[in-house]
Amino acid sequence: MRKTSVKSILGSKTLQKVALGVGGGVMASLAINAIAPQFSRFAAPAGAFALGGLEGVIGNFALGMLGNRTGGGTTAQNASPQMEVL
Repeated sequence: MRKTSVKSILGSKTLQKVALGVGGGVMASLAINAIAPQFSRFAAPAGAFALGGLEGVIGNFALGMLGNRTGGGTTAQNASPQMEVL
């Protein structure tokens, strides 16, 4: 039976590509938001692909879905205004 150590898990090439992709996606989206916000939805996948390849894009989308699922968005943005009755 093979022992799995933390070093072997963190040293895998796939995990390194995922980490590079997530970082590249964050950096690209920050840069594009400052320059041309209308292209911000394409910046994160492009940056993830540029640094991490296909594994980076998959990791970037998975992290985005996980962030939305765990309450990454604020409720104030999603709340609809209520009419006040006087």
